Amino acid sequence: MKGDSEMAILRFQSNYRGQADYLVLAGPVAGKRVSYRYMKRGFYEKDYADFGARAWQGGPDSYRREVLASVGLVCCSSALVPQEIVDEMNRLSKTWREHDPDISPEPARAGVYLHGHGWTEAADVVLQYGDHLERFSSVVAAEQWLSQPTRTAPDRAWEEGSAGEIVREFSAGLAHNRVRLIESFGEICELDETLAMAPDC
Repeated sequence: MKGDSEMAILRFQSNYRGQADYLVLAGPVAGKRVSYRYMKRGFYEKDYADFGARAWQGGPDSYRREVLASVGLVCCSSALVPQEIVDEMNRLSKTWREHDPDISPEPARAGVYLHGHGWTEAADVVLQYGDHLERFSSVVAAEQWLSQPTRTAPDRAWEEGSAGEIVREFSAGLAHNRVRLIESFGEICELDETLAMAPDC
């Protein structure tokens, strides 16, 4: 239980069909909504079989991409969810998992949207210097490392999914006396709006 002196990170917004939505109150994605699909995968498969033809605007492929691929992930449509938000979601959902056998017992993980494939688990932010790679668990951690006076801009920077795929690429820039990783909107990062219809998170 958080003490009264600690600032809350998340504020509950809604819970509908196995998706909990929260407003982020602090940190780099403050003001954005995060969503967490927390039931076991079989729940969503049954939900689609029972109601999909009437309630879902896409077919089975889009349901797999937009819903089944995001089970267990804490997602935000416009940014990678920082680990502290994932940790807070796990803290908040601990009681659910202990008392409901239909809820996934696995802890939540951060998710990102991979163009053409749907939601996927996030892994590392990678900075390349020649043949040498530096890996970080979040954009924030990489920016903090880069902002040290002795650091130089990397030759290349990207976010790497759990299967080694490049989720999005970055360029390093200076803003407010800190190095920031700015998403490069090339072909790999373009979001096909027809694919991203479900998780408005």
